[in-house]
Amino acid sequence: MSTTISRTWYNTLVDDSGSNLDGSVIDKADFDAILDAIDAIFADDIAMAPTKKLFLDGGGNTYIQEVSADGMLLHVGTIEGLYMTTTAFYAIAVYGDTTANATNMTVASDGRIQRSTSTRASKQDITPLNLDEAFPVVMGLQPVTFRGRGDTDSQHRLAGFVAEDVAPLAPILATYDADGSPNYVTYDRIPAYLVPVAQDHEARLAALEARLR
Repeated sequence: MSTTISRTWYNTLVDDSGSNLDGSVIDKADFDAILDAIDAIFADDIAMAPTKKLFLDGGGNTYIQEVSADGMLLHVGTIEGLYMTTTAFYAIAVYGDTTANATNMTVASDGRIQRSTSTRASKQDITPLNLDEAFPVVMGLQPVTFRGRGDTDSQHRLAGFVAEDVAPLAPILATYDADGSPNYVTYDRIPAYLVPVAQDHEARLAALEARLR
């Protein structure tokens, strides 16, 4: 409650002598002291005991809570909406809000959001992808067209692949739910499989042309 509003409310209840309209006496000095204490509390940082909740809906189910030394949770309604640590940001509700369009970031099954990067510094155990590994995957891919469930424009057809079809061919071309079920095709990784096949194809054509000359 705003202390300005509270003082105004008090003044409407008493006459000039400080007596209530029904004749009882209201101690204005005590009342002002309480409001001054409230002013002092909100004039500085508010400290709460660890793991205690700061409710935003009067004590219902929407609140902010420190759940660890460096972790904060925003709980909204019946779900854990946002979770932040010093090293990660999780939007738990985002994982269930899907689209079949391409993406430029990764959302893990636990809601963690990460930016994708292609730098050498972000990689380890770098190994060339050879033709023997790439060729059967490329030949086994089954491109499809489809309409995305839950998309804003559900009538618009898209082209792509089905995660359950791609995962058996090349497990690293899919991402997985917490239970291990494939849920997404990493479309941006597919060209890596196409390159050695195209290079081999061009090498064979060049060799054939050389023989025909």
